[in-house]
Amino acid sequence: MESRLDLHMLTPADWRVLRAARLLALLSSPHAFTSTYAREAEWSEPEWRRLFDCATWIVARETQKVVGLARSVGKPEHATRHVESIWVAPTHRRRGVLRALLQDLAEMERGIGVTDLLLWVLEDNYAAQRAYEALGFEPTGERQPLADFGRYERRLRLVLGRLQDSEPTARCLGVDLSSTKLGERPGFQLQEIHGLAGVAHIIDAV
Repeated sequence: MESRLDLHMLTPADWRVLRAARLLALLSSPHAFTSTYAREAEWSEPEWRRLFDCATWIVARETQKVVGLARSVGKPEHATRHVESIWVAPTHRRRGVLRALLQDLAEMERGIGVTDLLLWVLEDNYAAQRAYEALGFEPTGERQPLADFGRYERRLRLVLGRLQDSEPTARCLGVDLSSTKLGERPGFQLQEIHGLAGVAHIIDAV
């Protein structure tokens, strides 16, 4: 029997769900993030609730268990959003979860007038770079240092047009959702990067 993957947008009232998912991500993939489990485990409720300011958080669940997490951030008056904090459980990688998370974020953001999705990916996270390129994000050669960590990031961009023939929000695990890149779908265009700066914490999760 196929397991169903459901995507759900979190609200500040779901801060405990966010906390559990984020701490699990930091434990299971510590080298993929510039933060640490020890640091965020000390946060109080107000600190977790503040993560919802100007941010859209979504989780992917399989039988009520969170197996994926992502957010986009940006000022409400801007048409550009940055994708950050993406994580997929090690048991669910290469099963379409990353594609589902990004597709859902793209649909939600396009619906409120967002035109551009940007992200930064750690330069030494080669698996993540391949994952995003496979989905249609385009590397620009733009990079920035993370002085506190002695690492660099590369910047990627995907421009959103009007989505057509979009897939349903609920998807089945283990099924190839699409062989096309997000950038090759009707309504998507890839353009030269510009605009918002930020930090994306990305892991291998196609």
